[in-house]
Amino acid sequence: MPVLTVFIAGLHVIFAIAWLGSALFFAVVLGPMFRELSVQTRNEFMIKFLPKVERFEMIVSTLTIAFGIILAFLISAFNPFIITGMSFGIFAYLIGLLLMTPLAREMMNLMTVRRDENSLKELIRVNRRFGQASMIELVFMLLAFATMVTSAFI
Repeated sequence: MPVLTVFIAGLHVIFAIAWLGSALFFAVVLGPMFRELSVQTRNEFMIKFLPKVERFEMIVSTLTIAFGIILAFLISAFNPFIITGMSFGIFAYLIGLLLMTPLAREMMNLMTVRRDENSLKELIRVNRRFGQASMIELVFMLLAFATMVTSAFI
């Protein structure tokens, strides 16, 4: 296998691990922890944390997809598992880009405005939708991971 292909494969795997790892950390550690925090503490943390996580996830997810596409062309691997895994990965990416990013920005806006009863209800609604979208994204990421690993053994 040429050195360039190994290098691209390594980058693809590293960025995929970062993307999946951050999503799992959010779902398994931070999500449940937030329920135990006061609203003020949760908002203060999210105002500082969410923009950095959003930027990190967009960078690593974009690089995962880009290096995956380059790798597929370098090794001419277009078996059904690769195509399925790519599809799952792209669906996860689109969920993040088109659904979670706008929801995260909406949450940030709601956390920084003057709080009244309506804005708190809206924040709860947006937060719930963000949590649901993140779980759907995580499922697609795990499906992509499972089909890509399967393709390596077929």
